[in-house]
Amino acid sequence: MYFLKISGYIPEKKHLEFKQSLDEIHEQIKEDCHEFTITRDLNEKDLYYLHIHWNTKDAYQTFLNSQDYRVLYSSFHVLGKILDISSGNLSDIAN
Repeated sequence: MYFLKISGYIPEKKHLEFKQSLDEIHEQIKEDCHEFTITRDLNEKDLYYLHIHWNTKDAYQTFLNSQDYRVLYSSFHVLGKILDISSGNLSDIAN
């Protein structure tokens, strides 16, 4: 299983635009990804966490090289501030 995790701050006035971007991306990739989860921190309302999982390396790499990934990255970067990005094979982390 392969993953992408992004955390970042999105100001309240940009929440709707951010959600719309994520909804569009999710609609485009939902057939290829195993899980697509976005959560908001309970204590810091502007802090978001995005987790996407793929079953295959091909699907994961295809996404990382896609326009959808560039839009996703830009949504965090342009509308707010990226705190952390991590990605890879979950089995590498477990070892």
